[in-house]
Amino acid sequence: MRSTSRATSAWRFAVVVFAILASLQYAIETFHAPRALRSGTPDAALFNGSFLRERGPTTFVVDSLPSASPLIGAGVVPGDRLRWDEPIGRWYNVPIGEHAALTVIHGSESRRIDVTMPAAGDARRYTVANYVMDSVSRLAALALGVLIGWRRPDLVAFRWLAVAGLLQGCVFPYSAPAVAHLPWLDFVSSLSQELSLGAIVFFAINYPDDKPVGWRAILKHFYPWYFGAQVAVALYYYSRLYSGIYEPATSWFFRVDVLVQPALFCGALVLAWRRARGEPRIRLQWILATLGTITIASLMGTLNAMAGFPLPAEVTGLILNVAVLAAIGGFFYAVMRRRIFDFGLAVNRTLVFAIVGAILLGVFQVANRVVSSFLHFDDENKTILLSAILAVAVYLSFGQLKRIVEKLVDRMFFSSWASREEELKRFVAEAKHATDAEALSALLVAAMDRFTGAAGSALYRRQEGGHYRRTMASFDGTPGAVGPNDEAVLAMLAHRKAWRIRESSSSMRAMLAVPMAHRGDLEGFVLLGPRDDREPYRADQIEQLESATHELGLDFHALRIHQLDAEVEAERRTAETLRAQLQTAMAMASRDRPLQG
Repeated sequence: MRSTSRATSAWRFAVVVFAILASLQYAIETFHAPRALRSGTPDAALFNGSFLRERGPTTFVVDSLPSASPLIGAGVVPGDRLRWDEPIGRWYNVPIGEHAALTVIHGSESRRIDVTMPAAGDARRYTVANYVMDSVSRLAALALGVLIGWRRPDLVAFRWLAVAGLLQGCVFPYSAPAVAHLPWLDFVSSLSQELSLGAIVFFAINYPDDKPVGWRAILKHFYPWYFGAQVAVALYYYSRLYSGIYEPATSWFFRVDVLVQPALFCGALVLAWRRARGEPRIRLQWILATLGTITIASLMGTLNAMAGFPLPAEVTGLILNVAVLAAIGGFFYAVMRRRIFDFGLAVNRTLVFAIVGAILLGVFQVANRVVSSFLHFDDENKTILLSAILAVAVYLSFGQLKRIVEKLVDRMFFSSWASREEELKRFVAEAKHATDAEALSALLVAAMDRFTGAAGSALYRRQEGGHYRRTMASFDGTPGAVGPNDEAVLAMLAHRKAWRIRESSSSMRAMLAVPMAHRGDLEGFVLLGPRDDREPYRADQIEQLESATHELGLDFHALRIHQLDAEVEAERRTAETLRAQLQTAMAMASRDRPLQG
């Protein structure tokens, strides 16, 4: 158990570290993206061409020259070869006006020239839209990688799915200038992009239980060797490329790999789907429809590039980015709403605030940009005042927008739990009118079972002597009585909060104990059994349970007080009757005494 815990901690630590590195690259790229996307601000292409497919220093072949290229004035013509002083300098987004030193090779002659980067004209069609969609997709992949890696480190399938998401989210910052690049991190990003598709194949082979059969079992045995070869080839290629040497010997492997990986991924999932039945089959259908779409879109984009872009790159990129973004949205929906991975996510309020914050930030930016475009303020103080007014408006609208988004989120992702919460609240309101404690106990256990989806519950109430007796239960394994020194009882007395008892030394065999505390005393508590999906109760669910049991505890306390009042009243009436009878007897006795005398 200890080694498993250590392995899980080490895995989560690695996930967090890599996510930080990927987030750093993403931040570098995003920060410099506006400069690279605005018309007239980024550098224009010096030439059109590709790698020289020969082993040696990284060299590019000039196929054609744009009309504004300064290489024309330097005497460069199509067919010449170019070498940058920086090994991968062509990838750097050099700012306008900066100088770039390179070597021009014409036949057997070579010479060094220094050119000034020109301004680009209008951006290509759909450039901004493609960039935004691609950035959102990569950010979503990174978020999913962290989420899956943290929540499900128990299975090999989920670990590899997390690895694929993290690798895909580690972008190369093409928009950043040379001074903003970290060479070692660029190297990691290049490897990540090359290996992300191979990593997700492990998920397809091992999902859902790490016990594939048939052809998938054969793949599980041999595929690690193929992936190891892919890692070795990628390491060799990029280590040479980052040192300034182009290696064409690996080109055939990359061309084959882009065809093999999607085929293995889709084939493994189809094999798993054919064997699955019931709910696992539905989950695999969602995975095929979402992750399969992403894989096929990546394959189509690669094939179009390998064929020399017979379809316009801008239009193809737009279509594929829309498909990928829709597939990621569908995958998020399947995870949140359909629970295809059973994460037990406590994301209700977190998701609400994230959506509200993103909407308000976008509204603020758009409003600021629109108003600024119509009201051309020359005074800095007026601009600051405008920003302050917009900020106040956004702040004042936060509450209303939060309520709207919360309803939408609950309806889309948490509709079943939202309806159960409403039903539990309705029961709590109706329980105040109960007149019998035993009947209320039965109703409480039934309400808890409805809220937890028949997880099972047991109600304990304090008796004389401090012990807690089970008055009603809907699942077996709970003790008939619990002592005042039980660990869970002491914890609820100390903290007045629900206590997770699954792994404690308490005698109560349940997952959660929810207290009924009143004025420093523990009037009773409710035990809840494990959920069907074996996941812990979410924080918002526990909060609702705590509120309900607290109110029910007050109701039981009121019934007990009412019962005591009734008993006191009955005793008072009995005492008055006895007193009257005594007085009557004494009066009769006093009248009979003289007669006897």
